[in-house]
Amino acid sequence: MGGSKRFYTFPRKFKWSVSCSLTPPKLACDWHLWKQLGHDFPLSLWPPHFHEQTSIEAVIDFLKEAHISNLTCPLFLSDIMPTPHQINTDAIQVYVNRLRQLKTHGISVTLILHPFIHPTWFHEQTPWHSPSSVESFLRPFKQVIPILMPFVDQWITFNEMNAWLFGAYFEGCFPPGHMNPHLTAMACRNIIECHVKLYDYLKQTQLKLGFDQSVGLSLHTSYFYPSRKTHLGDWAKASFMTRVYQQSFFDIFKKGTWAGTRYLKETPIDLNFAKGALDFMGLTYFSQTAVKSQADMPFKAKPSPSISKSPLSLLNWESSPKGLYKVLKQCATYKIPLYICDNSFPSLNEQAKSRVVHQNLFQIKKALENKVPLKGYCYGALYDSQQTKHQGIASWDAHKRRLMLNKSGIYYSGTVKTNTMMLHA
Repeated sequence: MGGSKRFYTFPRKFKWSVSCSLTPPKLACDWHLWKQLGHDFPLSLWPPHFHEQTSIEAVIDFLKEAHISNLTCPLFLSDIMPTPHQINTDAIQVYVNRLRQLKTHGISVTLILHPFIHPTWFHEQTPWHSPSSVESFLRPFKQVIPILMPFVDQWITFNEMNAWLFGAYFEGCFPPGHMNPHLTAMACRNIIECHVKLYDYLKQTQLKLGFDQSVGLSLHTSYFYPSRKTHLGDWAKASFMTRVYQQSFFDIFKKGTWAGTRYLKETPIDLNFAKGALDFMGLTYFSQTAVKSQADMPFKAKPSPSISKSPLSLLNWESSPKGLYKVLKQCATYKIPLYICDNSFPSLNEQAKSRVVHQNLFQIKKALENKVPLKGYCYGALYDSQQTKHQGIASWDAHKRRLMLNKSGIYYSGTVKTNTMMLHA
């Protein structure tokens, strides 16, 4: 190759992870509301669970075999507080036991405190647009956090906070299903206040217990591009979507302002109390999104074959690794450490999935070379099932009763083991 570089080595402390739930959400969660709104969530978006077909021991064995030393997993509030005044100590102990096992085997944990799902009572009694929501959400975590802290390496307070906010309060496609700009602004303010109070409580508890753990939240991201190349309105809408849907949430922690209120035609919210209350910003990225000037704010990929030949996933997401690089460059301007905390490509074709994994990692390499402050990467699903729609890097072998690496998993595991990737797949 005439001396051309064949390999790239990632930074020495680059964090590699994969996501998987420690326990399934119980019936106390708001499943019925998701189903009423036409979703299969959460069963379609979370991996199968340990007690159904495998065990925590099998997962640990697999992670060690795959050389993956960090697991990103959610904590379900519906487990630990199924009613407004009941703390489920048995559920907390389940989390403690499984987190302790992971730590014993040298596997660190990134724990998500708000993974979209709520207890049924939350929307009815203390919904996010209500001022009482903040203390209602904080109360159980003030009991749980000191217990779990010895087994956690990193915290994410709210997962894909922007997607949940707009979906639940503006488009009405997530529970509680509102379509109200005023309530959207109120819910945003209360969620940010809750994040800041969680951030402060985590830092105070770490100081008391002698830990040093980073705390952030995550945003859903997409590369928004004009559906029609020569249409100025489409270009303007793509820029607007990037600004309101993604960049405005960085502004909350850098400037104490949120541009979303202008879009919602609401009175600006004073968020100065949130400035600096963030150690990192997590990013989830699955696709690029075509937008048209006359369309409403889109939350699902809308492929435009006339200008894009990107492969589509089983969920109809328009894969675009180059879009990932563009999103990372956009976010890097805020000079906040970044983590990719969810990225996957659901596909029946393992070769296609492996190719997308390679291409995504190549764009991450490119971003790192261009000084993007990216600190880690999490592949979005540990193992395949009917529920995860072939997102995972592994499949459960019922005959051998163990997790087996898929082709995409073999590639990812090899990259993690050596901290190096081949530049030519």
